[in-house]
Amino acid sequence: MVRKRRSQPVSSIGKITIIPLGSVDEPVLDFLSGRLPEVFRKKVEIGSPIEDFGYAYNERRRQYLAEAILLKLAQMRESIRGRILGVTGVGLYRQDGHRTFGHASREQKVAVLSIHHLRDEQYGLPRNPEKLQERGLKEAIHQIGHTYGIGGCKNPLCAMFDTSQLFDFDIKRPSLCSRCRAAIP
Repeated sequence: MVRKRRSQPVSSIGKITIIPLGSVDEPVLDFLSGRLPEVFRKKVEIGSPIEDFGYAYNERRRQYLAEAILLKLAQMRESIRGRILGVTGVGLYRQDGHRTFGHASREQKVAVLSIHHLRDEQYGLPRNPEKLQERGLKEAIHQIGHTYGIGGCKNPLCAMFDTSQLFDFDIKRPSLCSRCRAAIP
């Protein structure tokens, strides 16, 4: 039996703009832009890419500082209404030194996610594009949720459940629990 998804009204007020950072798999961007409106009931657009974000690169770590990218995205909010989600294929780390799947600023209403460590190939497993898209969606929901002020959820099936291991992504759902859903205007 095939379950149909219920169509949700989509609002253009408070839209979400996805900004590709560098080279990002187009199917991932298309998947995110197609599925995020179902979760947030907001219009989702893919904006112009940022090709050069070397200002955030740490050569010693061979990773990009998430907070530096958030600052750049926050500057873009002057010309883009709504929330901004940067999506990249490179590794990210936070100022506290930890590797991260993504990071967000509630105050600036911007977030960034990296699909780099969501790829099975990073762990010696065969490439799985469908799993990558699903994990990317869960992390996108998680980071955008933070821009709405939602903290980590205790429900391991909710996309707002904090994940530090790839395994955790495959357990949680690409949706918000009722408590977290209620926090989205």
